[in-house]
Amino acid sequence: MYSDNKTVSKMFKRTSQGAKRGWLKATGVVLLISAALILFPTPAYADIPDADVMQIDSFRIARNLWEEGDFLLTFEYSISWDVPENEPNEPANETLIFRLMNGDETQVLGYSVPYVYVYNGYRAGVSSMYWSAATAPTWEQSAVLWFMENPGLDPDPLISKQAISSGDYSPYETQADNRDYVTGYIVNATKSLEQAWEVAAGSLIGDGNYFTIDGETYFQGAIPGLKLFCPDLFTIIQVTPTYEEEEWTLEHQTATEAQWEGTWIATSLEGISELFGGVKWTFITAAICGFGFLGLLFFCYRKFEDVKPGLLLGILPIVGGSVLGFFPLVAMGLVCFGAIMFLAYTFWFKAAT
Repeated sequence: MYSDNKTVSKMFKRTSQGAKRGWLKATGVVLLISAALILFPTPAYADIPDADVMQIDSFRIARNLWEEGDFLLTFEYSISWDVPENEPNEPANETLIFRLMNGDETQVLGYSVPYVYVYNGYRAGVSSMYWSAATAPTWEQSAVLWFMENPGLDPDPLISKQAISSGDYSPYETQADNRDYVTGYIVNATKSLEQAWEVAAGSLIGDGNYFTIDGETYFQGAIPGLKLFCPDLFTIIQVTPTYEEEEWTLEHQTATEAQWEGTWIATSLEGISELFGGVKWTFITAAICGFGFLGLLFFCYRKFEDVKPGLLLGILPIVGGSVLGFFPLVAMGLVCFGAIMFLAYTFWFKAAT
């Protein structure tokens, strides 16, 4: 009995020590988590001071720029603070949002954020929203463009509103007219930005209304797809080449063979065809021209011990026969190609080796 009590006592002692170690571990984990929260707090933005000027300066709405029925809204904006120190340190794409709302401002049709390039995206800039034909808002519907502080940072965000009516939409139908409509707007917006950013004229757009490197970089970020919508603004543009598959025929060869119809030459050729058992006369005349070619090669080889003069002379019965309709044009092309390659090898490539 004593032995059993002693065993139970040891068991309780071990259990007590284990529980004590468990509580110590749990307490340590809690203290580590608390220290981490104190030393590494969750990032939070300071309250963004309301801007003194926050507005949409101008906008354009166009369609059919890339595909029939697509929709582009592009606009200029400005935002500033009378006290320069109030301008946020955070970039504008984290603190500002553009939303296109329906007419009664109950539905979001699309949104975008400023493209950060200079001044953290503040002071002045251009932005856009684009919809494909499958997702485009109804054309000429009433809408409201919101320029607002990020509601994730301010539960009561400052909002500047720009009403859009049916008369604000592009009056053009064709792709070319709408591209010109947007291109002209972008040219003017670019010059306005040069003034707002206090940079030299021509810094963003140069002679001929072509973007500079800085202009291309900014506007392609602010208006994704602009190079496709308004290619005339870029010195290097992307094009899709078109081609037509050529349909090759033997029309010309047939015409050269038919040039002797109704003459004594045609009668003679038909007689030659009958003499050789009805074989088409073009085969016979082609063989004659071919033998003439080979004969000149043989003659030059025997006379001069060189076939090169024969190649030059041998072309004559081949080309002449083709013009007269006695030698097939396809066969003439093959013979001439072979002769040219042989001469090229003889006079240039062989000498080079």
